[in-house]
Parts: sequence; structure tokens; C-alpha cells
Amino acid sequence: MLKSLDSLINSYQKTIERSKTECSIELENIHSLIRAILPYFTDATKRGFKIDMPKYMHSLVYGCFLELFSNSGNILFMSFSGLYRNAFAEVRYVLEHVVQSLYIDIGHPKSNIETKIEILIEVENKRDYRFQPLVNTLKINYKERLHNEYKNLSKKIHPSHTQTIETMPEVLAVSRSKIISSKELIDCDEISKIYISMKSMYDIFFFLYLIRFPELKKWLKDNEDFMENIEAQNLFLLRKTFTGYDLRKKSRK
Repeated sequence: MLKSLDSLINSYQKTIERSKTECSIELENIHSLIRAILPYFTDATKRGFKIDMPKYMHSLVYGCFLELFSNSGNILFMSFSGLYRNAFAEVRYVLEHVVQSLYIDIGHPKSNIETKIEILIEVENKRDYRFQPLVNTLKINYKERLHNEYKNLSKKIHPSHTQTIETMPEVLAVSRSKIISSKELIDCDEISKIYISMKSMYDIFFFLYLIRFPELKKWLKDNEDFMENIEAQNLFLLRKTFTGYDLRKKSRK
């Protein structure tokens, strides 16, 4: 048993090393995205937390933000390890979780965090509390874009019958040999798709996060590096959120 585990660990180590060598650009894109967005929201959130701690402490959306750090690390690790389907699933989990949390935060503004968690546990697996039905109930802009981004992501997690037919021979071949080499696990194109999906995830997540905590906008919009980052990453919803900010201001100094 231990020998089998050692073999599996060795296989993943080889995959990580090969991924680092062969897909360094794609992996760095994911890492750069994380660094381009998360630190700025962390700083702004700390300032908001100091001013109104109870608002954050009793918010499910704030809990989603704290969890996003481990979610982001998981996605990067899975991309290194060839666990691409798992990475896409993690992205979708983040979106579903934040929409459910925002819906409950808005619907139960006076409830404490314990009550909100109980509500979340009761409803999170019900069909009416999935991403798309909940988005329809929220009073927000760009619903169609949120629906389309989520549909595109779902297609990556649940492939069509055509994709299944195309990939099945490869799966059967691997099953017969009972050996999965690190080369077979590595796909830089898939990592690029994960990066694109993660950009959409960040864009939607923080668009909704700022609906819950609009006071953070005043600190974020004054940070020129952050504003340039959302422009460089082409984060549509965040760019729309801060429409009117002159991105050329810094270059004119």
C-alpha cells in the first residue's frame, strides 16, 4: 500500500516539475492574476473591517472572501498537478458559494452569522438556490453576462457527449496500461483555459463583493496600481464598477 502511495506521489511530483518547465507562462498568468487582485481587496477590506467590524463578522460574503485565498491556492496547485477538471470545479464552487451567501446576506440583514450559516446549510443543495436562479432574484446589473460566464464554465466541468466520445479512447488506453505518465497529464492549453475561467471568477466574485461592501470602492478607486491591474486583466465587471476613473492619470505625472 505504501509503495503504491509513493509511486503516486512520485508521479505528481514529476507532473509538477514538467508543468513548471513546459507551462511556465500559463502558470505564471494564474499566479500574476492572484497577485494583481487579492492584495488590494485585502487592504481595502481591512480598512472597512476596522470601521464596521460587526457588518463583516456577520456576513457570509466576507467568509467567502476569506476562503478565496485557499480557493485560489488550490486552483494554482491543481493546475500544476494536472488536475484540470478539479480546478474548474473549484472555480464554479466559488461562484455558487458567493451568490448563495450574497442572497442570504441581503435577505437576512439583521441575522447573526450563526443563523445565516444554518440557513445556508438548509438551502445550499436545493435547486432554487443554485447560481442561475439566485442571480435572477438579485437586484444587480449584467445578469446576462453572469449567466453566460457560468454556462461556459459549466461546459468545461460537464463535457458534452461529443467531447466524451473523443476522449474515451485515450482514457481506455491509459486504463489498459494502468500507468499515467506525467506527460499525459500535462496540457498547457487547459491551464490557459483555467486562467481565463479564473479571471471570470474574480470578476464576478468581486463585482458581487462590492455590492455587499460598497464602501470599499472609495479606497480601491484611489489606488492607481489596482485600477491599472483590472484594466490590464480586462475584468469587465470591475471596470464597469469603476467607470469614470481616468486610467491615464498616472502616466501624465
